[in-house]
Amino acid sequence: MNKIITQGFGFHLISVSLVGLTINAYMFQNLLNFPKSSYYILCCSKTVSNCLSLLVYLSYSGPTNFFYTQIGSCTLNSYLNQSQYGLMLLEKCRVSFIFPHVPCLNSSDCNDQMIFYFAFSLFALAVTTNFLNILIAAKLFCMSDWIYVLDFINNYCASQYCSEDLCLTVITMGVDVLIYTADG
Repeated sequence: MNKIITQGFGFHLISVSLVGLTINAYMFQNLLNFPKSSYYILCCSKTVSNCLSLLVYLSYSGPTNFFYTQIGSCTLNSYLNQSQYGLMLLEKCRVSFIFPHVPCLNSSDCNDQMIFYFAFSLFALAVTTNFLNILIAAKLFCMSDWIYVLDFINNYCASQYCSEDLCLTVITMGVDVLIYTADG
């Protein structure tokens, strides 16, 4: 049963990342036609960032789950995970994707510390961005600034309430891939 759920989840990652890549590529193409203001340059860079994350889902996370097998080494796994989330790429402190069917190390004190700093940085950036948005009066509240904080809360709650790795993986990564798609 776990294999079927995992493979269905892999299909979800692949299909949603394809949709997200299409949306983000379309947005990038349209944003190039606007005047080159700092806002539009920022939006273009965001679509590129979303596409890079979605490419990891499409080329690694989705197939790893869909084919129910490890693709590449655990080192590749951890580098792709950290590059996707913008975490520091430290040789002695790698945070791997948690796939129940892939036997890679997933937890250490260093990993927990990196995740804490990452979460704190997300919250601080969301607060700062919204404060600046109010100052310039361009927008009073932007959901996209808070969407990653909500994603972190989802991931934290899933880690508290899921007793199995499969549950944790499906809930956290299933929502993560939707965020990069919706953010486009």
